[in-house]
Amino acid sequence: MLAATMKHLALAVLAIALGCSVAAAETLTASLQGDTAGLYAAIKEAMQSSYVNGSIKKAIKEKRYALDDCEAPNLTGSGPSKSELLDSLAGVAGTAVRLSVDLRKLGYPPEVWETLIQDFELREIESIRVAATRHLTDEEMAGSSEKLYMGLVAALSRYREAHPSLVRAVFEDSGCGVGEEVEVTIKTRPSGGTVYFISSFDYKLCKARNLDPDNRDGCDLWQEAVEGDPAHMLGDYEYFATWPDQAPKRSRLRINSSSNWQQTITITP
Repeated sequence: MLAATMKHLALAVLAIALGCSVAAAETLTASLQGDTAGLYAAIKEAMQSSYVNGSIKKAIKEKRYALDDCEAPNLTGSGPSKSELLDSLAGVAGTAVRLSVDLRKLGYPPEVWETLIQDFELREIESIRVAATRHLTDEEMAGSSEKLYMGLVAALSRYREAHPSLVRAVFEDSGCGVGEEVEVTIKTRPSGGTVYFISSFDYKLCKARNLDPDNRDGCDLWQEAVEGDPAHMLGDYEYFATWPDQAPKRSRLRINSSSNWQQTITITP
């Protein structure tokens, strides 16, 4: 009972941290490194408000739900972040949100799966906090996820014995490939323009952290498009383009992995 209370308390602290001001931090990078718990809460809240359980119809039709579904929808919908810390936390939040929403929709009550997912979150958040100076390897992330999936399979199977009409949950353990990022060359017409871009998720995160997302000094995850040095992109991006004798342009790009893996995008005023 005490252990369960402590788990709920720890997750409540994450939500409280979301309300803490980061005005003292001069840059987004500084705020990320100084408030891992608050950052995770912000990411998870954003995902919870936008996630559409696209795997449910497929699971009901096939009478099986793959906990480690490689085709599960991208919860951020915005492309990879420039911040490795952010990407690591987003991976944890994405798994937690997807499983929680889907299992609830499939009729499994929270008391069957909630503690297992909370354990996974707390374990991963602490691991990422301690290892903030290095990028977690795919093997490290996969190992923790495997423990979660195996625990869920066992717990859900036990519950399903008394509720056989529920969709069976499985752990396929087939491994998921990395998303097909696209090699993008950004040019301007007329030539001589300067283009800066940022993933839409990073842009929204700057807003959530009380930073002006259009200020590249504070929201310091903007990147300059350098001709001859293609960027690896996937998803939605904000961009800002300027020319010496033209009006600046502010708009959005969507890079689709189903397209050619090499793309050239020309920005015009």
